[in-house]
Amino acid sequence: MSNLTNIDKRQKAIKDIRNGLVKILDELDENELDRVTQEESDVFMILELVLDGVLGKYEISSYHESRLRGALKRLHLLDEYGGYLDLNQVSSLLNLDPSHVQKLIDKKQLLSICISEKQKIPAFQFENNQIIFGLSDLLDSLHEQRLDFWGSIIFLLNPYRALFIEEKMHSPLEALKKGHLELVRNIVGNIHNQISY
Repeated sequence: MSNLTNIDKRQKAIKDIRNGLVKILDELDENELDRVTQEESDVFMILELVLDGVLGKYEISSYHESRLRGALKRLHLLDEYGGYLDLNQVSSLLNLDPSHVQKLIDKKQLLSICISEKQKIPAFQFENNQIIFGLSDLLDSLHEQRLDFWGSIIFLLNPYRALFIEEKMHSPLEALKKGHLELVRNIVGNIHNQISY
């Protein structure tokens, strides 16, 4: 084998990473991609490096970049709203048995996503050591509208013109916190006309 300089070896390693990354992206569906980007792993670090341009010399296609950006954007969106809690943390916060919290999740009355076989529960669902008033019923309605975890997150966190309260457009989550459950319920029926994925 020919002698490679350190720079050549690094460029070859980067190219191999890029090729491996494209193969991974081609094989993963959206749920698997979400799982990979939300794990604290070498894969996550590589994805961030790609999007930060560190691996820019070996660009990935715009399709693959778009999928990566979407998955990482979803991850960072939840970080902005307090991140995740695990089942035991929620159980302690609500002073409920973990099995009761699991029942709320199973009944689609509490948002949760399974990452690396662990329940991750978005922290924004709680205020003053309880589930935000009206949220469980609303989540049940969103489930009836066939919204998945991310569809529900997008609905809850994005402002709507129909929720113009106190001279400001609010998200359904903000409106619930202000006690405007009926206003939020009114927009759930038209949800597929309002959310773009």
